[in-house]
Formats: sequence, C-alpha cells, structure tokens
Amino acid sequence: MTLSWGGSPSGDVDAQDVYVDGGNEALLFGIPTTLDSAARSTSVSGLSVADNQTATVIARDATGNVGAPTSVTVHATAISLARSAATITYGGTETLTATVRQADNSAGLSGVTVQFLGRRKGIGGYGVVGTRTTSGSGVAVLAVKPVRNMEYIARYAGGALRFGRQTGAAAVLVRTLVKTTLSVTSLHLGKSVVIKGSVAPKHAGQKVLLQRLVAGKWKTIATVKLTSLSTYRFTWKPLKKGTFSLRVSKPADADHVTSFGPVRKLKVL
Repeated sequence: MTLSWGGSPSGDVDAQDVYVDGGNEALLFGIPTTLDSAARSTSVSGLSVADNQTATVIARDATGNVGAPTSVTVHATAISLARSAATITYGGTETLTATVRQADNSAGLSGVTVQFLGRRKGIGGYGVVGTRTTSGSGVAVLAVKPVRNMEYIARYAGGALRFGRQTGAAAVLVRTLVKTTLSVTSLHLGKSVVIKGSVAPKHAGQKVLLQRLVAGKWKTIATVKLTSLSTYRFTWKPLKKGTFSLRVSKPADADHVTSFGPVRKLKVL
C-alpha cells in the first residue's frame, strides 16, 4: 500500500510519524514509521488485504509538539467466481460470474473492472480471456467456449481507497463431442450393423470404444482408432435376437474427460 499526503504548512516540522492499524484500531497508535519533514509518501507492505487498513500521519516539531492527525482508510474487498457448469460438452458455452463486494458490509461494488483469466487445467500461467464491468449489484458475467479442460480465476485490481482481490481457480472440464449413427435400426439375426460417427475436437489415432448395455452395465465389445479426420466405424454382428442398447465412448485424455455418444437402439429379429 502506497500512502501520499500534502504535508504540513508549518515550517517547524522536524519529523512525521506514520501509523497503520493493520486492521485493528486498537493498534493505531503503536510503533510508528518515522519519516523526515520532506517526505510526502511511503510504502507499507505486509498488510492483510482482507481487512480495512487505516493509515495516519502526524507531524511533530523538534520539541515533540504534534499537529492534527491526517488519516485515510483503504477498504478491504471480496471477490467470488461461479461457473454455470462443472463439465460441458465441446462446442458448448460456459458462463462465468464474478461478484465484487466491500468486505465489511457485503455491498456490491458497481462499475468496477473485473478481469477473467484462464489457463489449460494445471498447466502454465494465466492469460486474460475477457474484461467486464460490474453491474449495480457488483456482478460481472463472461461467456466462454473452452475447447479443453480449463481453470479460470477472476481479478479485481482495486481502486480509489480499495484493495484488489483475486479468486481461487474454478475448473471447467470439457467432454469431447461424440456423434453416432447406425446403418439400420433393425435387422435379422445373422446380419451386421455398421456403427459410425466422429469425435470433436479431432483426436486422430486415439481409441474409441463400442459398448453394449448388459444387465444394467456397459460392456466394451470392440475398440478402434480414430482416423485422421477423427471419424470411426464399427461393424457388429449380434449373436441373438432382442433389442440392444449401444453407445460409443471416448476415454479421457490430457485435455478432455471421458465422454459418451448417444445411446442407439438396435432390434434384432
């Protein structure tokens, strides 16, 4: 925190004492930082930004007479970050909502600037993904379309007589988009069905799994690798009559969580 003041008009000033309460008014007149008569600013570090901080400057002459104190209070703030969903599907929109409040009375701070920053989950530094101004209730909203697992934070840099604050990280996980179609929805026993589709974003060379619902549990019955265009194709011949539930699963990778395509029904006559 940097303090500045105009100084005393008196020519008898010998020194200036700066007191900071550290969030506790009972400590206001503890041990001061003493500056010479020409000083007009000083920096104070190690203060808790979670509390209001009051700084007071008192000028004194060589005999110990003191002038009227001059005080200023820098107010603590609080900021929170909410996400519309913990996990979304590739191509979907995530809404980030930051709320900035004055810490001592929870009043929303209107018209202040909030930066939203993001990074690949667990990797590297954060970069700015958007900047918004808070509403009358202290709320700033940003819509993002993450293409991989991400972490986001919101930052208020502070302002006139207010400390800045930053949120912790909020993770947003992304599923790949798995599309699936069947060549037929019914067939006679002894015939084969083709199950094909695609995965977005592209994951060429990675595996996808064909699964069948058996006694309430999904069982993998075939595995193929995605083509260079991130498409896949299975051919399956049922061994008995009945109605089968099928789906395709894309296992998790470094940037995406496990995802599943739509369940498709196949009737075998």
